[in-house]
Amino acid sequence: MIQIVARKDFLSVSGHAYAGTKGNDLVCAAVSVLVTGAAELWKNREEVFITKTVEKNKNLKKDANNEKNNLLREEKFTFLFRFRDSNLPLDLEYEYAFLRRYLRLVASQYPNNVSYSE
Repeated sequence: MIQIVARKDFLSVSGHAYAGTKGNDLVCAAVSVLVTGAAELWKNREEVFITKTVEKNKNLKKDANNEKNNLLREEKFTFLFRFRDSNLPLDLEYEYAFLRRYLRLVASQYPNNVSYSE
């Protein structure tokens, strides 16, 4: 499950949706596009500190079904956006509100795959 925690001064997105096989998981793709787009947009902003980590999936049992679906090779991405303070410049505030709105929308449409909290 993708876990999203959004606060005024940080956003954390981690996990994997497991809504389809590798390369066919549209839920994970939607969240990834939104989050990596924000990371690219904000990478040179001094108000935003971005941390990205990648780890191999160690929790899945090795069985024929998981191997067939390529789940053993899935990687877990974690993005952490920390904002210098909660008083964001107006443009960044609008961009962050847009990102939260659409992450919340994905979570509401796929509650078994994405958890969202503010």
